[in-house]
Amino acid sequence: MFAIIGNILACVMWGGLISILLLVGVYMLLKLFYAYYSWSIWSGLVMLVLLVFLFIQSCLMMGAVYAKDYVEEASLLAYTLIEEAKSHAGEVNKLAGEVKAHAGEVEELTGDLPTETVTRHLKKEFPVFAAFAEDFDCNKLARKGQVTTLLITAEIKALINFYILRRVLWILGFLVVGLAVLCKLQPKRSYTYGTGYYGGGGSAPSSTMKF
Repeated sequence: MFAIIGNILACVMWGGLISILLLVGVYMLLKLFYAYYSWSIWSGLVMLVLLVFLFIQSCLMMGAVYAKDYVEEASLLAYTLIEEAKSHAGEVNKLAGEVKAHAGEVEELTGDLPTETVTRHLKKEFPVFAAFAEDFDCNKLARKGQVTTLLITAEIKALINFYILRRVLWILGFLVVGLAVLCKLQPKRSYTYGTGYYGGGGSAPSSTMKF
């Protein structure tokens, strides 16, 4: 329990650090694009909203990274539940066969594995898996062959890696959109320059350019 609380605090701290660093990166890009960026209340609000979204996604991403520490235990739990369900189904089907021989047709249990039961126990015993436990499918594993702890471990790691990838893509998406909005909020500036003086004291006509 204390380990999970420690991981949650670590996720929050890492999430805050990552989001701040990313926001600093956005600021540096604005300095690169514009020599003098005009900040306003709207651009500040965009930065604040961007910070919140980056913080949430960064915390979720780090939570998935720390969830990898519990993959072995979760795999063992899932394997135990699957084997218990298969054993129970075998006993029931054996009894159904005996009853069928004496009393006629009796419906046997299907060969589907208890995905919902495994998912529920995973989320209960390992709250860090709550975000991607719904994607765990025992029957998908069964179609690959004999269900083993190694196969379950590989499947859970693949789910975690895919979840991390989605968080990274969300972060990149927020950065691109936020940077585009900040650039859009930058007002266009007008520069006026003269080209010198003509004879008779007249000045050259000035030229105005907008950027």
